[in-house]
Amino acid sequence: MRLFASIRPPEEVREHLVTALRPIRDDHGPLLRWPDPDQWHVTVAFYGERPDGSVDELAEHVAAAVATTGFPARGMGSPSLDLHLRGAGSFSGRTLWIGVGGDVGPLRQLMSGCAHDPFAIGDDEDGFGNGEDGGRGGRGGTPDGRRERRRAHLTVARLRAREQGGRRDGRRNHRRSAWAGDRRRGGAHGGGGSHGVPGGRAGLGADGYGRDLSRPARHDGASLLHDVVHALSVYSGPSWTATEIELVSSRLGEGRSGGALHETVATIPFAPGH
Repeated sequence: MRLFASIRPPEEVREHLVTALRPIRDDHGPLLRWPDPDQWHVTVAFYGERPDGSVDELAEHVAAAVATTGFPARGMGSPSLDLHLRGAGSFSGRTLWIGVGGDVGPLRQLMSGCAHDPFAIGDDEDGFGNGEDGGRGGRGGTPDGRRERRRAHLTVARLRAREQGGRRDGRRNHRRSAWAGDRRRGGAHGGGGSHGVPGGRAGLGADGYGRDLSRPARHDGASLLHDVVHALSVYSGPSWTATEIELVSSRLGEGRSGGALHETVATIPFAPGH
């Protein structure tokens, strides 16, 4: 059983990011693999393959980490973390992630407590197969790279294997209706403004945010990801209050479009008894 612990942003936070990413996906989607937004999450700890029956043990481990985390004092309220998605980056020039702002100090403490391995890599639960890579600024497989990869983040896309060697691909015919918001919700947030992304479009050159990603362009994979990260560096999403951690199983290849299928197998609240 493949397991990881995560904090799941609420639907409105994920929809906000879907709106910001849609222009990039529409124009450059074939170069990237996009997991289902319904399964987006902030990785807290990745445990990899575990024996059947290990869920209770890991849930107790996570609960112990929660109990020792110094949550912000907010009057008589229950322990919680105020978080929001902000900025972007890449791991090894291959994986696109969105960063996390807000109560990041306690969140890092919680991540450290939940990890069994202090250098554990928490970015392979989506089946992207990049657990062997170092993070941006670190060398593959080194502790520095692994520390970078353990920063709080939400993975949103990865270069397709054929693009990692610099192959150019100008194709734009790809299935859009399978992505959350295009069909099921009718793009409810499209056309409106967004936090840090005017008009809901990320990285428009006319607004001073770098390359105009709304215009068709030919890229090799590395330059595209660099431009996307630059465009999304100004992104800032709505805040939400996190009150629990989910322990999730990941079955590779069983989800939509051949992606990972995630199933919550345990929920550990920050406040005991809730």
